Amino acid sequence: IKYTDVNNTLWSSNYIGYVTSKGIMTGVTPKEFKPSKNMTRAEFATVIVRYLKLTDSKVTVTKFVDIKGRWYETNANVLVSYGYINGLPDGTFGGNKAITRAEVCKILNSALGKEITEDELERYTKEVTDKYKDIESFRWYFKDVVKAVVDIK
Repeated sequence: IKYTDVNNTLWSSNYIGYVTSKGIMTGVTPKEFKPSKNMTRAEFATVIVRYLKLTDSKVTVTKFVDIKGRWYETNANVLVSYGYINGLPDGTFGGNKAITRAEVCKILNSALGKEITEDELERYTKEVTDKYKDIESFRWYFKDVVKAVVDIK
């Protein structure tokens, strides 16, 4: 691995090597990856667009005023056009805000077409709330977290 802050003893070094070799992710500089840095909404949008090899053919208009002219404008618009991501409650994209685990679950479920029935949700609720103590079943993201973490056959 070419990054000075990623060595072979780091638990994520093989993953970092893989995603950088495939062009899915890059370092924050040519020499630093910053594996402990929180990922932003803009960075995650870029990763998903690269991983799924999405194109901007469905993009018709820029939905968010806060992305106009930003390096991630196209990637944000691509994810919105595919229906994989929404803006924030204030109507912005919030590209420089750290992406939450809940938002990651929602985006990945949408992008990968992962579904869960109400019966499955009910069946796995206790398992998920026991394992993830900070996940509450009444939150907007609960169904997406369950979909993301449970192996549904």
